[in-house]
Amino acid sequence: MTWPLAPGALVVSCQAARSHPFRSISHIVALAECARRGGADALRIEGIDDIRAVQAAVDLPVIGLVKVTRPGARPLITPTLDLALEVAAAGASVVALDLSVEAHPADGDVHDLIDQLRDGCATPILADISTLAEAARAMTAGVDAVATTLSGYTPESMNGSTGPDFDLLARMVESGMPSVLEGRITAPEQLAHAARLGAIATIVGAAITDPVFITRRFHDALSLARGDR
Repeated sequence: MTWPLAPGALVVSCQAARSHPFRSISHIVALAECARRGGADALRIEGIDDIRAVQAAVDLPVIGLVKVTRPGARPLITPTLDLALEVAAAGASVVALDLSVEAHPADGDVHDLIDQLRDGCATPILADISTLAEAARAMTAGVDAVATTLSGYTPESMNGSTGPDFDLLARMVESGMPSVLEGRITAPEQLAHAARLGAIATIVGAAITDPVFITRRFHDALSLARGDR
């Protein structure tokens, strides 16, 4: 199975929550096209309709996923076989799965999920994980690559970090895993560091595609300089 992303790919995540001003398919497609024009090598897109629209309009590989919301907890990322098959059928070049212990406590369930997904489609699989143990479990089950997406967001990985988990990335690379850096990336220099550590791709979201997040960073910096309370 051929991994569809170029080595060292810059992947831009174009997503908007239901309450966000950018929450429409046309806005997501526009963001994806802006990313393409800016030099992105691939896109990360959430939701079946958004995946279909972006795949049809923008000539870049798409890492596709579906978020399943839960009361009082973080969303799970494509946690079921049916959703994964829908993502693949929508035209995603890669299916992203939440393979954290939080989403799939039993090792056997992970193996069954990957085996059944392989039987149902030929789309490469990216495992979103939060720890080295989860990454190893996902690779043993047969995924194509692992990403640090969930580090800092699961009970197994809460560490208060405000930046990317370079340590987890380095340990995954050292273990021979095709590894992707995602999560809390805010500066181009962080991508360069990820590349030096051996990442096969980096995924950047809000720092590129969310004007609310970008504006808040400028606002907070100015407030700190002014001594606002």
